[in-house]
Amino acid sequence: MATQNLALVGVASNTAALVTYTQRACDGKDIQYVGTNTSDTLAAPRIIDVKLDVKAPGLTGNDRIEVSIKHTVLDSENLPHTGSVTVKASMPRVAQWTKELTISLLKQMADYLGGASATVSGQTDTTGFPAKWAECLIP
Repeated sequence: MATQNLALVGVASNTAALVTYTQRACDGKDIQYVGTNTSDTLAAPRIIDVKLDVKAPGLTGNDRIEVSIKHTVLDSENLPHTGSVTVKASMPRVAQWTKELTISLLKQMADYLGGASATVSGQTDTTGFPAKWAECLIP
């Protein structure tokens, strides 16, 4: 499999502030991307880990995917601190479960995570921040 690159929208929500990644590893079930922006270092990386558990044709059970995005920063004493967001999906392998049901769930999650921007009480810097999450994360 050829190495793949990713460019994802960062905090500024525009193409001028893309966070770029290049594929570091892929073994069929696990894929890892590492950040390639100038601020990314070995000591303070950005990492995307993708884990796949897809059933072979004819088998029953659930197909699963997990995506975790991590960003590490160093403090004034050069100690690392990592934040992360992980999303998991599990879809049944039965005739009644359609591609449309999967797409519907994924679109609902995307809408929930990226809901309308809002300013949270007492904060002025939440423009563009997903409102539903801001209410939970910013006191």
